Amino acid sequence: MKRFLLIDLLWLGLVLLAGWTWSLHDQSAYADRLDHFGVTEDAQRYATKSTQTLADTAQQLKAAEVDHLTVQFQAGDTIFVYSKDDPNTLPLSSGQWFTDADMQTDLPVLVVGSALTGDLYTGSGQRYALESGRYLPVIGVVATRKASPLNRVTFTNASAAGPSAPRLNDVKILVDGGGAQAAKAKLTRIFHATKVSAYHYQTTAGNSWWADNGKTLLRSVGLLAGLVVITALAMLVALWQTPTTLLAPLRQHYLNGLWLRGVMHVAGTSALGLAASMWWFYFSEPIHLWLCVIGGWALFALGLRLGLTQMQVRREQEHGG
Repeated sequence: MKRFLLIDLLWLGLVLLAGWTWSLHDQSAYADRLDHFGVTEDAQRYATKSTQTLADTAQQLKAAEVDHLTVQFQAGDTIFVYSKDDPNTLPLSSGQWFTDADMQTDLPVLVVGSALTGDLYTGSGQRYALESGRYLPVIGVVATRKASPLNRVTFTNASAAGPSAPRLNDVKILVDGGGAQAAKAKLTRIFHATKVSAYHYQTTAGNSWWADNGKTLLRSVGLLAGLVVITALAMLVALWQTPTTLLAPLRQHYLNGLWLRGVMHVAGTSALGLAASMWWFYFSEPIHLWLCVIGGWALFALGLRLGLTQMQVRREQEHGG
């Protein structure tokens, strides 16, 4: 209907702005994750006093058949990794991430940050890093924005950690992945853990809640203001289209029909805006956008209903029906 064309266009713009807002939020969250070497805030941190070697620990993890997880043993700029059936990897500029086979071999292989590629050696089409007098094969290079610490670390398979490598009590043990919670008891035993705690970026990096979420909150307030304006305009459009000569019962019935059409128009426009947003923008968790749009549509429907009812009552009082 032409009477709702302006509302449709404005609502489409609002949904696209919501898509842009949550895309920026997800990009920021993903950048935070990369700054923490791919570890999410669902991860668990294990504290231990054990002097067990990392190679022995990797063997025990294999024997315990823990899967769908990744364990990082972080020791400064070197991160020892054990992973099994975990699809999560890091962005690569070349090469590949570790395979499950790499996690079980005693031959060391490396994945290095992009800032370290200048120190690599190349021979027979293979790149190598010089570590403790040995040339170790580099199977991949991870890369992200220039300032990220991810570009300056070296990942290696924990199963190949030598006797001179740090022990369990020398590293930060982080476990991430879908199977981390189910394997908690086994992991506590294997690591001889004295404490298991949740891993939070704000605690580890010193970020505040406002620094992580403030911009998204401000943009969301702007979206809410836009929703209020569009709802008010839709209410005026509906009232302008209602003949003033209609008696109260017919007028109410007419407004009900306009309300239903308006709500259905916005629902269709929401679907179009969601499809366009999913096509144009990046999302790691699109559920945020879906909830935002569905919630906005519900608020629009409720606000329009209440507004039309209130204005109808006021008109009846002014004109005596």
